[in-house]
Order: sequence, then structure tokens, then C-alpha cells
Amino acid sequence: MLPSSSWKLRAYPTRFELENLGVEREKILFSLEAQGPIQGYTLMQDLERDFVRIYGTAKDGYFSFRLTAEPDAIVLFLERCPEGGLPFSFQGEKKVLKRKESYAFPLVHKQLVHPHEKIHFGCHKKQDWTLIRRRLSLEEILPLWFALGRKCPKEDLHYEGTAVLFKECETAIEAQDRTQIGSLLLQLFQIGFGGMLTPRLLDTDFQGILPPQKKAQGSPLILLSHGADLIRMLFLGAEGDYLKVLPCLPVELHSGRAENLQVSEHLNLDLDWSKKTVRRLTLRSSGEQLWKLKLQKDLKSFRLDGKRIQIEESLQLEAGKTYILDRFEK
Repeated sequence: MLPSSSWKLRAYPTRFELENLGVEREKILFSLEAQGPIQGYTLMQDLERDFVRIYGTAKDGYFSFRLTAEPDAIVLFLERCPEGGLPFSFQGEKKVLKRKESYAFPLVHKQLVHPHEKIHFGCHKKQDWTLIRRRLSLEEILPLWFALGRKCPKEDLHYEGTAVLFKECETAIEAQDRTQIGSLLLQLFQIGFGGMLTPRLLDTDFQGILPPQKKAQGSPLILLSHGADLIRMLFLGAEGDYLKVLPCLPVELHSGRAENLQVSEHLNLDLDWSKKTVRRLTLRSSGEQLWKLKLQKDLKSFRLDGKRIQIEESLQLEAGKTYILDRFEK
């Protein structure tokens, strides 16, 4: 997937196919007119800077270019190439790009910009996708799924094909079933994604988790966008004037951090936890508002501005101020 877009990339050493997985179903084809075999051919998805980098060594030398989804175009930017440039065929138009030159594919349907929310769990293993799928660890998978899903265009919610597992996940989150939600999300990941988090409504690996299906209606992008919504609900929820912190933290996730979670139009927050307990909560308010905290059951108080606050007390937040809550105690 191209980050911050609804576009799926299927890349071969000299042929590239882009497909919009939204309702529009646009397609873009282009090819690299280079002499193979391509040595060291690699794709790298960068979720921090929102691009896919492709590089390798052809007969004429090393090349590297990146694909980025802009609001009104897919842009190819050539980073490095042999001295004579790198020849491409863009939908029938042949063009030689020089280093630092770019080519834009205009889009009929505009891309959307989404809030930059992040989660991570202190896992620093090498992000080799083959190894990630083999290890099948929530600590590795959820941050990547969440990052890509939060930048994915929203589609109408449906439960077709592999998305039927959403129902079980939603039930577990509503019941705050911390022991089951982790394994359910991993099952959804296994059947709902191929390649590097490319969503699919049919399990083309036939893993036996769901009965075989021949077709499914709707956009597979829902697996990214609604999947990210479900992941977010593990760590944060809002109900009336209550702010729910770590309402359904999976037992597998002992420590972690969530950054820039948008609670409402006038409030976002950072959240840190360790040993499965909230340690620090940073609230950034852009408007006057009143909130109450709903924490894990055994926590009764916390520190704010050097004062001990009981969990039953309301928090009066003022516009333009940042509040740091810590020292959560039983």
C-alpha cells in the first residue's frame, strides 16, 4: 500500500501496477525500461515519511526512486540513477528521467489527509516483512497496521468476506475481554492481509480460519481503516464526559506509548503505560471542557500539578493549556 492513500502497489522488477482499492477502482501502469536481471531488487515502505522506495541494480547501474501519494497525484521521484538517466514508459509515453526529476500521475479522486496518531510498544526488531509474518507478534504488527490504517481513506463499514471477523473483535472490545482480543486481531491480520499489509476480502492463502468464500462485496480498505479504529479503542475511548484510558489493553502488551490521539475537536493526548498500568497521561486542550477519567479498576488517584486528585473528581481543562497526569496509585 502507498501510505496516506487508497492505492495498492504491485511491483515487479520492471513493471509496476497501481490500483485504487476504493470504490473508484482506478488503475495506473508504468514500466522501467532497464536491462535486467535486476540485482538486489527491494521495496521499502516508509510509514513515517509516507512513501514507498524501490531500488536495485540494473545492467547500466544502481537506481532508486520513490512513490508518494499527494492530494491530487501519485508522484514518482527519481533519487539515484546511472549518468544517462533512467528510462520509463508511463502509460505508453516513454520518458527518460534524470536524477532528482519527478513524474506525476494526476488523480481523478482526491486523497484525504488524516491525523498523525502513533502507537508503539518498545519493539525494535528489524522490520523484515517475512519475519514479521512468521513471528506473528502484536508488538510488531499493531503499530504498522494502525499507522497505515489511520492514513487510509474511510469506506462504508461492512462485514463481507474476511471483514466478518470485525464482529468478534467488536464484541470482545465491548466486553473488555483482554485475553481474547489479541488473538482475534492476529487472526484478522492473517486472513485479511497479504503482502505488506495489502488488504483482501478473500483469504487467498486458504488458512482455514474462515469457511471458503468465492466472492465478497465492498472495499477491502475497510480492513485498514476500521481495523485502525478497533486498535485505537484498545487504548482510548470517550463516552459522554468520561475519558476511558486503556479500556481493553491486550494481555500481550505489557508496556507502550500512544501519541497525539485525538479525543475531540479540542483535546488530544499522549499516553504511557508499563507493567500493564497507565503511568503518564498528557492532555493538550484547545478549548474549555470538563472530563472525568475512567481508569483500570484498581487505580484510585493520580498527581496533577503537585496535588493528589481522586479518580471521582472532574478535570476542568482550559484553552491553550497542557496537563500532565502521573503517579497513578491504587
